[in-house]
Amino acid sequence: MNSGASLSRIKTVLKGQRLGVLATMGADYPYQNIVSYTVSGDLRKIIFATARATMKYANIQRCPRVAMFVDNRKNTEQDLLDAVGITALGDAKELSGAEERRGKRSLTARHPYLEEFVSSPGVALFAVRVKVYYAVSRFQDVEEVVMR
Repeated sequence: MNSGASLSRIKTVLKGQRLGVLATMGADYPYQNIVSYTVSGDLRKIIFATARATMKYANIQRCPRVAMFVDNRKNTEQDLLDAVGITALGDAKELSGAEERRGKRSLTARHPYLEEFVSSPGVALFAVRVKVYYAVSRFQDVEEVVMR
């Protein structure tokens, strides 16, 4: 399903939060990390940075398939009714050249405190090319949005 309402809900959550949980595939099990991110206006790319000397970097080099989870919880009882969780599935690609420069500008515009980090030579910038989003609300209502 690719309804405008679904895309609007996804955009609201992704733009409203600053951190997400990135899942990569480890040698035997999934591996998760909290990451700062930004998302493109068309929702097709999620950009994040990581040091090259990390397990998540090694995992992505081995298997670029990743999942990113972002939600709007407030850690209250009302979350049972109101929380929306967004899972994005896609392939992560290390950026270089002009794409990397654009990605760094986009990421640091949203997260200015990352300027020094993303400028370090030991840091890689990635774009997740999203294939599908799942939006879950009320802990059971699932909407699938395939990105074409």
